[in-house]
Amino acid sequence: MSSRTIFTEAVIADMREHIPHLIAEGRSIREIADTIGCRPGSLKVKCAQLGISLRRRRVLPELKPPRQKVSPLRPMLVELAPRIFALFDSKSRAAGVQPQTLAASLLTIIARDDLFNAVLDNDDALAAPVITKDAA
Repeated sequence: MSSRTIFTEAVIADMREHIPHLIAEGRSIREIADTIGCRPGSLKVKCAQLGISLRRRRVLPELKPPRQKVSPLRPMLVELAPRIFALFDSKSRAAGVQPQTLAASLLTIIARDDLFNAVLDNDDALAAPVITKDAA
């Protein structure tokens, strides 16, 4: 003796409203079928007929927070004398990059290869004037 599940209009309306939320919560087809009071196979067939997706989603699309891109880089403001900036500008143009890119590359190499002492041993580097207002 087989029992058939009868889906009334009220049950169908309830299914359309609640099944997407149950799926988004991570409920299995078996759990949803138990909640409605039918067999998993009957649930699959009826949902297919009604166009209700039983694919699991973690969060409903309208509730999903937007992803924000977070840069791992930290900005650093370095002020240079016009003569030094001109050298960076000239060398960076020859290399086909922006002066900021060249400066960032040099600082990265100094830090990565631990060349601080080699650079700081040069008295001229420490004595270079820092200009607070530089014509850009």
